Amino acid sequence: MNDDDEQIPMWIHWPAAIISSIIGLFCISMIVTSTMAQLSTSDWDSTTGIIEDYDYFCDYNGEGTYCEEDIVYTYTIGDDIFHSDVTNLGWTKMEYQWYMSLGLTYGVTFEDGDEIEVYYNPYDPQKSVLIPGWDGIEFGDFFVLFLAFIAPSVLLIRARKKGTISEAINQFKELSQTAKEIQGGMGGSGPNHVQSRARRTAGGTSRERSYNSVINRLNLHSLQKDEHAIKDRIMDEFDLTPTQAQSFIQSEHVRLTLQLGTPPMPPMPPLSDTTIQSPVQNEEQVNNNQMDMMAVFASAMEENLGVDSPDSFEPKPLSSGMSYCEHLGCNVTVSNTDFRCFKCRRTFCYDHKGTSVVCPECS
Repeated sequence: MNDDDEQIPMWIHWPAAIISSIIGLFCISMIVTSTMAQLSTSDWDSTTGIIEDYDYFCDYNGEGTYCEEDIVYTYTIGDDIFHSDVTNLGWTKMEYQWYMSLGLTYGVTFEDGDEIEVYYNPYDPQKSVLIPGWDGIEFGDFFVLFLAFIAPSVLLIRARKKGTISEAINQFKELSQTAKEIQGGMGGSGPNHVQSRARRTAGGTSRERSYNSVINRLNLHSLQKDEHAIKDRIMDEFDLTPTQAQSFIQSEHVRLTLQLGTPPMPPMPPLSDTTIQSPVQNEEQVNNNQMDMMAVFASAMEENLGVDSPDSFEPKPLSSGMSYCEHLGCNVTVSNTDFRCFKCRRTFCYDHKGTSVVCPECS
């Protein structure tokens, strides 16, 4: 397909293919029927007829000469006299004078009262021709027959490659709905609502697909991002007011698709003082959070073991800093990360810690 064919919407391809198919079938039916009827005259009987009225005239229309032949003849079968003006039954009417002049140097002319040979149907004598069988078929009819078949076939194949009939119907409905929304002033949001979206869904919403149909049908991409030209084309095609056309242009999807100018992204808000902290403060906060989590873990273990803390030992605050090992006579500094007995809640250094969750004195 060429570029122009790609720009034609699918909902136009299918009607064109269907209409051409109907016309093609009609032409094929007419040509085949008339050709078969003409071939059947090969076995008709012949008799002598008389030309009652003959007229041959030409008309020059400025581009060429057009000639036409009118002939009326009579013939007698038994006691019955029949009148006819049929030369042949083929799809294209042939001139009897041209047919009789084939192979002759000067041709043949006819006048009223001349005798001619008439071929008639023996079972229905009122049906007759002057040119029987294959002689009454114009071979240009076969070329028309070929075109009547090939042209609709090509259009049907192209339409099917574009999509199905149901898809074409849906596309037309979406386009109609979009046109109604535009005319009703519902085509898009105001200029203050035009925002940039980095990603969109693959199929888009029904309204976005309708916008795409309008954009493709009017070939708005070819207007080089000219809002005034786009607005004028929409007004001309849909008979819209300037306000309605502007409403369509201000649609977020339309502006993104046509790459029209959009407002810049708003600046990032300044960080508050509470969000700006020094590395030392952040590190201290992390350590405190870790100690608090350890306290929660210890409380959970104590609850699961069913151990109650004695009143004589008060747990030290976990974030209170450093202290000393509570083993008698030991001056080793300990922190909240060292061993703590789950029964007496005292903290011990590495050398005096218990082998289980309780200290040696409580075991």
